This record gives sequence, structure tokens and C-alpha cells, in this order.
Amino acid sequence: MEYLIAVAETGSFSRAAESLNVSQPGLSQQIKQLEREIGAVLVERLPRLACLTPAGRAFLPDARRAVTAARQAKRAAVATDTGSGDLEIATVLSVAAGVLPASVAEWNKRAPGATIRLFEYTHADRLAKDVANGVADLAVGPTPVGWEGPVVPLGAEEFVVVLPPHDPVAEHGGVIDLEMLADRSWVLFDRQNGLSDIVEGLCRAAGFVPRGVLHTTQISAGVRLAAAGLGPMIIPDNVVPPELRAPVMRLRKPFRRPLSVYARMTFSPLAQGYVDVLRNTPLRLTK
Repeated sequence: MEYLIAVAETGSFSRAAESLNVSQPGLSQQIKQLEREIGAVLVERLPRLACLTPAGRAFLPDARRAVTAARQAKRAAVATDTGSGDLEIATVLSVAAGVLPASVAEWNKRAPGATIRLFEYTHADRLAKDVANGVADLAVGPTPVGWEGPVVPLGAEEFVVVLPPHDPVAEHGGVIDLEMLADRSWVLFDRQNGLSDIVEGLCRAAGFVPRGVLHTTQISAGVRLAAAGLGPMIIPDNVVPPELRAPVMRLRKPFRRPLSVYARMTFSPLAQGYVDVLRNTPLRLTK
């Protein structure tokens, strides 16, 4: 199944074999064996291309989950036997920058023999979808609607506006109406970043469409460019650097996004240890 996944991702037997560091004939024989066991042709073999058949496309999602589950089972066994192992955390970029650092540092002190592998996403919907398919031991991010696995609420992140230095709106006591910035040129998130939808929605609710002077997928770069004078930027409060020398304004009509830690099934003992640390670490979230 791992070989089939590689072929699906690369579109080529040779590239799949190279990515897995195996011989191409060996990979091809393994997939033929898989097709005999399944009783259906899974891969259409073309002169310079390999693509999945309808049966292969139907088989692929569960194959991904099976391979992921096998890897997680191995890691769980090793962690139980040795008291250490890998903890896989999936999250969105903003949470990785603003919420996780303190808890990861504290967890590392308590479990020095364990390591962390971080999967970072630009969009919360893709994060939830991949976790549902078996990626990572747990996710930290916006709470998915109707999630069927375990969910531990963490609080909500409040969105604020970073203004360029000396912007006259900064004289309004730390709280503003967003429409006061309708005529500004903005630092905006690229459409690939899920925060773009939030920013656009807030501005439209205030009666305008923000005019972008720069688009970025990275919060850290965008914040510093806004603080340097390029234009205002809307971001979660918990990612504002403490040393930032720029006005940070709260919205008179606050917008808060609930965050949680969640998993596809149950939390492993290693994952539960991190959840306990996360819940007891100051996260700059509102309850």
C-alpha cells in the first residue's frame, strides 16, 4: 500500500521507486501482488505515466489510513517499551507561532527522551481533513464543527489590528471601529492562508473590501512589515511579538476564534501527556 501511495503521488513507477529507495522492478512486482490480493487493477500503466484506475482511487483513502495507522502503532509500541518516542502534532501556522512554543518547551522538559514532529497547515479545513485521515497523534487549531473524536477546548484567540507607527487611528485609546481603516492599503494574507477568509469577512462586515499593498502566507513577516509602516494587518493577538514597536488595536466588535486540541480516536499516553501540559500552560487565549 505504501508503494501504491507513492505511485499515486508521483505519477510514475520510476519516481516512486526513487522516493522510496527501492528498485523499480521490485516496486512494480509488489503492486502487482497487491492487485492480485485485491482482485482488481489499481494502476493504469502508460508509456510515461502511471495513474490510478477508478478501483485504485477508491482504494487509496483507506490505504493511506492503513499505512498511517501502521506507523502510529509502531511508534506507540516503541514509546511504551522505551518510555520515549515521537509525538506528531498537526496545527495551523498561526497556532504554531502563537500558541505552541511555551507548551512544547515545557513538555520537552518533562519528556526529554521524546521528540516532536510538527505538521503545519495554512488552512484549518485541510488540517481537520488530514487528521481525520490519520495524520498526526493530535491537532491543535480551530475547533472543527461536528468532530467525532475527542476534543479538549483551550479557549479562543482574539483578532487585533497592528497599525503602522504614528497612524492617527492609534490615538483612539486602544479600541477602534474597523471602518476607520477603510481607506488604508493593507498587509493581507495570501489566499492560500485560511486567515485570509477571516480578514476579508471582518472588513466586509465593516463595509469595505481591503486594498492590499502586500500579500503573504507568513504571519511573522507580515506583522513586521505592518509595524514598519507598510499598512495595517489583522492577526490573532497571541502571535503579536512582545517586542513589537507598533500600535496594537482591539476591535470594538471583537472577533474570537475557538481553539482546541483534538484527535481522530483516543489520545495515546504520549499525546495525553502533552495535552495535560498544554492545558496548564499560559496560552494568551480568552476563556
